[in-house]
Amino acid sequence: MADAENVIENVGDVDNTKSIVVLDKKDKELVVEDEVVKEDVCVLNGNSDQEEEKEEVQVLKSETTPVPDEKPSETPTVEESSESKAIEEPKENGLIAEEKPKEDKEVSKEDSVGNAVAKHYNDIPAGTKESRKESRIFHLRNFNNWVKTVIITEFLGKIKRRKRLSDEINILDLACGKGGDLLKWQKANVDHVIMADIASTSIDQCKERYAKLEKESRSRHSRERLFTTEFYAADCTKENLCEKFKNPDIKLDLTSCQFAFHYSFESYSQAELMFKNACKNLRTGGYFVGTTPDAHKLVKRIKSMESDSFGNSVYNIKPDSKDNFPLFGAKYMFHLEGVVDCPEFLVYFPAFEKIAAKYNMKLVWKKNFHELFKEHEKEYSSLLSKMSALEVFPAPSNKQLVAEEAGQYKNASEYMDRKATKNMRVGTLSADEWEAAGLYLAFAFEKVEPPRQPRSSDRVDDRKRHRDVSRESAKSRESSRSSRSKDKRKSDSSGPAKKSRRENEVEVYEIKDEIQFDDEVESTPTDIMVGHQINLPKL
Repeated sequence: MADAENVIENVGDVDNTKSIVVLDKKDKELVVEDEVVKEDVCVLNGNSDQEEEKEEVQVLKSETTPVPDEKPSETPTVEESSESKAIEEPKENGLIAEEKPKEDKEVSKEDSVGNAVAKHYNDIPAGTKESRKESRIFHLRNFNNWVKTVIITEFLGKIKRRKRLSDEINILDLACGKGGDLLKWQKANVDHVIMADIASTSIDQCKERYAKLEKESRSRHSRERLFTTEFYAADCTKENLCEKFKNPDIKLDLTSCQFAFHYSFESYSQAELMFKNACKNLRTGGYFVGTTPDAHKLVKRIKSMESDSFGNSVYNIKPDSKDNFPLFGAKYMFHLEGVVDCPEFLVYFPAFEKIAAKYNMKLVWKKNFHELFKEHEKEYSSLLSKMSALEVFPAPSNKQLVAEEAGQYKNASEYMDRKATKNMRVGTLSADEWEAAGLYLAFAFEKVEPPRQPRSSDRVDDRKRHRDVSRESAKSRESSRSSRSKDKRKSDSSGPAKKSRRENEVEVYEIKDEIQFDDEVESTPTDIMVGHQINLPKL
């Protein structure tokens, strides 16, 4: 087995048999084997813990295009600029210092890439299930869908555990697209979902899908109730979405924004409004969950690329600049085979968190897709099969593998050769698909109580506490004075005759005069004075 290879057994069901997942970090390939396994095992070959940790943060490598090893920083690499200084010295808006990024002044509704994004998604024809199965990235899209299911299930579960059965659960599906998550909301038994997207055509298709679900739910054979909904075609980076709601004061339990928030990072004002739309109506304890490109991974790849772009057989990224990465407006062209071909923006996550804090949102969870899979593949293994998130290798006689390039299934092939089991099948993602998946991360923010503002009653309480402290301090001083008085009386009863206060004061002055004018003193006047004062009786 190749170095740095994880073997985790008993993962899922493929063709009604137990499975094994094999993740080869070196080859960037994911494998699930179909075979009956008696117990779970985890085998790690070839790497120490330190090497394992180092490899997790390495730049993604394709098998044909090596990338130099580079020690990563804790946060995505961003050039030091006036914008980056603004993060360190926040002003009233919680993020931007004296000068906002130039993009805020230059971006208008006419010039914004939002129009290009809306046009792109409006122009995508509605595909059939059969046509989607023929796509080069069919399994990658299903894998991404599996990731979304895991995120939504995890955090809706947290919400439900806090609520009573009679409590309603309200959802905002921000950048809902054509309604790809409608079934997820139905399976989760939520009560109300607000759907919003920049592309009007996508909203129309979403309405059609909902109408179909509504018709099916009314069937006497259906056991799943359907949630109520609202639909809005709006640019959520420029329009206040909350004002459009049927109930502007509605309290949301969860906001989901999948593969879309990065479009708002064209400018600070757009990112802030997008966050406001996502989080303003969330109740305390509610969650904002989503997925977005991992800027840390992207910047490392951009800095190491030898041409003006990088990618593989399923995706391509061409940045506007190889060296300049402003906090907002760091644009790149993104192409994903048959799905996406439009401009996107880097999401510098520390800036993301700063904006979130303005709306009392605290980051509670952030995982790269590779890391997320490693942590949740056992618990959600059956979904890998049900959602066709993995490709069967070798392909059945009536099908072909989606990747034709050499080396795309190298690890799966070598694994099968070692096992030498007849009629064995493995589930896998091609090397290029697995690499593309690693360019994304998932996140979750929780709505927390806002900082308590001082009130007039607080000042009264402060004065009362101050008086109480003063009284306690006075009592303590009186007790200390009484104790010293008793000690002094005991000392005086066995010592020399007590001197009057006046006599003591005269002696102090006499000693000071002597110190100042005695030329025979070798030490400094101050030293002598202090020495004599220490030996004097207490006043």
